[in-house]
Amino acid sequence: MSSFAPQTAVTTMVPPDPFKHVNYTLGMVLGVTDLTQDFVYGRERDAAIIRDLIGYGTVCGLAVSADELGTEPQVLVGLGTAVSPRGQFIHVPCAQSARLNDWLAAHATRVAQYRSGDNLRLYVVVRYRECLTDAVPIPGEPCRSEDEMMAPSRVQDDYQLDMLFVPPDQRHDDAIRDFWAWLSQIERADVPDSPALLAAFEDAVRQ
Repeated sequence: MSSFAPQTAVTTMVPPDPFKHVNYTLGMVLGVTDLTQDFVYGRERDAAIIRDLIGYGTVCGLAVSADELGTEPQVLVGLGTAVSPRGQFIHVPCAQSARLNDWLAAHATRVAQYRSGDNLRLYVVVRYRECLTDAVPIPGEPCRSEDEMMAPSRVQDDYQLDMLFVPPDQRHDDAIRDFWAWLSQIERADVPDSPALLAAFEDAVRQ
């Protein structure tokens, strides 16, 4: 066996800046980094518009229900669309089901921990994820393994459904709901505005 191995240049990959896009100029040589930068800029801008201006949560569908499959209970989730807290669209294209007894058996230790008498509360959550697809041949060094001769050429938007024993962390959403509930209790009156009233209102919000 030879002691020599092909030498490759070591490059430091800098993460794309979500606030920059490529300034295309005639004669400019573009590479993967430039195309990735433009893609990240557009993706992050769209996510910010959705997240900050529209919000997140269920857009349509995704109804959760329980049903009996013969003698076995199952949890059903209908098709639908949601937006994640990061502004990513999550699309479930068809109804999904999970056999509850199989899931409980696989998580028996935690079931015993969270069960209260005959009751057990579970939370059905949907998450965004990406899948690499459409493998294509790529150039490289000789004597490669078969796995190293192909690389995915596409990234597909996908989803993941889970059941949890504790509710997902949604303090931001809960805080917004609490704030609007508090605002709805304030009585409106036609009084002259003043710096003192504004300062009192700001202090009440902080409290």
